[in-house]
Amino acid sequence: VVVVVVVWLLVWLWFLVCFLVFLLLVSCCWFCCCSVEEENRMAFHTEDLPLVDGRTTNNIEDGPSSLRFQTCSVHPIEAHQRKMNQDSTNLAEKMLTGIYGSHMVMRVKMEDALLSQTEIKPGLPKRTFHKDIMMDQDESLDFSDMLQVFGEAESKDPLQKDFDKLAF
Repeated sequence: VVVVVVVWLLVWLWFLVCFLVFLLLVSCCWFCCCSVEEENRMAFHTEDLPLVDGRTTNNIEDGPSSLRFQTCSVHPIEAHQRKMNQDSTNLAEKMLTGIYGSHMVMRVKMEDALLSQTEIKPGLPKRTFHKDIMMDQDESLDFSDMLQVFGEAESKDPLQKDFDKLAF
């Protein structure tokens, strides 16, 4: 009988120790999470102020720059597509480095920088054929081929069409 009581007390003592360790871990995790949220809420970020970060906004090309517009989150599919595009670019750079050397990656990046500096006439789509050919997207159809992205819609105004004819 004494052995049974001792075993029973040891089991309850073990249960009590485990429960106290669990409470200690939970309280530590809760304290860490609360302190991080408090720091994030109280932190002063200079990028929140438009004049401090040094960037200027172009409302015609970039769209509205209101705080409500900036806080809108990106759609998960768009974020996934951007990540896939970045991953494929990184893979292509590694392959070019392995096959041709690091100078080829530098050449491709330089061509991309030059193509992104080309002047695009107003009213025309921002996507250009030479960039599509360089990115090997000239034979593929994607979202931007089917639907016009904001700022790329063709105008139906006949005066705009006449102006475009004279501009070329």
